[in-house]
Amino acid sequence: MGSLLWQAGLDEQAGEWFASASEQAPWSGEAAGTLAYFWAVTGRGKPDLPRLETEARGLPYSGLSYELGRVYRSPAYQDLDRALDWLALAVDHAVDDVATRQALAECRIERGEYDAAASEFRRIVELSGEVPDAWRGLGYSLLSIGDVSGAEAAYEIAIRLHPDSAQGRLGYGVALLRLGNAEAAVSELVQATSLAPTNGEAFLALAEALAATGDLPAAISAVEQARANLHPSDERPQELRSRLVASR
Repeated sequence: MGSLLWQAGLDEQAGEWFASASEQAPWSGEAAGTLAYFWAVTGRGKPDLPRLETEARGLPYSGLSYELGRVYRSPAYQDLDRALDWLALAVDHAVDDVATRQALAECRIERGEYDAAASEFRRIVELSGEVPDAWRGLGYSLLSIGDVSGAEAAYEIAIRLHPDSAQGRLGYGVALLRLGNAEAAVSELVQATSLAPTNGEAFLALAEALAATGDLPAAISAVEQARANLHPSDERPQELRSRLVASR
């Protein structure tokens, strides 16, 4: 119930529900951990992390260690070393839990450990082949280590499972472009920008794909869309535009 209230934007009611659940079940690592994560994300409280860590070490259960991993991954903490340690412990205690292993895999991506992340995502899709986030994560990890063919195959499955995912279309388009299939890449990236019209990365990739097909005016237009939606300090749109203008 607390999670549903939180998703609905009712933070005050959600916080009360999480706090009540933790008070009524003080032995529940999951309840205490969920409250700590809620506080970390919303700033409505300060979790007693040393106490929770002590409790987590004594509990042969992944609920609290998983929540501690989420707390340390949150923007309020961004301690990826501790996040990795707790999420790895959580996976040790729940080896077949998809959500727990997904969090560990995502943490490894955030740390730049793409080989290890790919291994985790492979395990997830072995456990459940119907998780589009896992296939997208596998595609991203493989693309990051240069396995473009593997990335393309993973993204293709991700899109089949979730056709309206802009990130899936973006990753698939980039993989297709790197494989030399620029026309197909343009098709995917146009869909990505339609699904996420403020995604600067998608417009930047679209510009590269359009340039590969020889459509320089459309490529320059896509660059301008990328520039409008990326951070002003990002120099990639200007660098790409200069390259495109010089190639005319």
